[in-house]
Amino acid sequence: MAQSKTLALVAAFMVADAGIALADEGFPYPALSLSAGTLGVGLDADFRLDDHFSVNLSGNYLYTPTGFINFGQRDAEITLATFGGGVRYRPLGDGFFLGAGVLRNMNRLKFSGMATEQGVTAEYDGRVTFSDFSPYLTIGLSTPEVRTGWQVGLVAGVLWQASPDVSIHSNHPLASQPQFQAFLEAQRAKVQDHANELEFYPMVMLQATYRF
Repeated sequence: MAQSKTLALVAAFMVADAGIALADEGFPYPALSLSAGTLGVGLDADFRLDDHFSVNLSGNYLYTPTGFINFGQRDAEITLATFGGGVRYRPLGDGFFLGAGVLRNMNRLKFSGMATEQGVTAEYDGRVTFSDFSPYLTIGLSTPEVRTGWQVGLVAGVLWQASPDVSIHSNHPLASQPQFQAFLEAQRAKVQDHANELEFYPMVMLQATYRF
């Protein structure tokens, strides 16, 4: 029993000593970034674990109304919405890092168009959605790190959204007819060709960071 108490005391002192050492180094060394780029506008929180590793949490959002962006010669309404987290590794212990993580992906695109097939003109609309969870790889570089204060940086990488899912429909009176269904499928396939280009989505984010 006495030996167990002694071991427990030793373990407690070791944990306390590690905590003091961590505090002396300034860890978890938190930082908050305002980001803007291809994922939209967002916030990124980074927590240093040691000289080389950190964990980060981020959320991004952007909405563009119909008509602001043209997608494959079709009016489009685009919503970019992601949040998640990952791990960053700083091989040199400075502002350069390699990152990997997973984002909850709520990116979506609504589109509308009009086409004529064999004398029939019809309006149609549809949407493009992506995988619910998307992994990413990044590389980042910032101005020299400071213990407390501002930095600016750039993060670039790729988000794998998997093969996009494209759905399309029309309220035309002939929409239930096989010939018209084939016409809609041809339009869906054209949109799918454009959407497939978004499977590997580029991540480029400018960041203004304050380290506490």
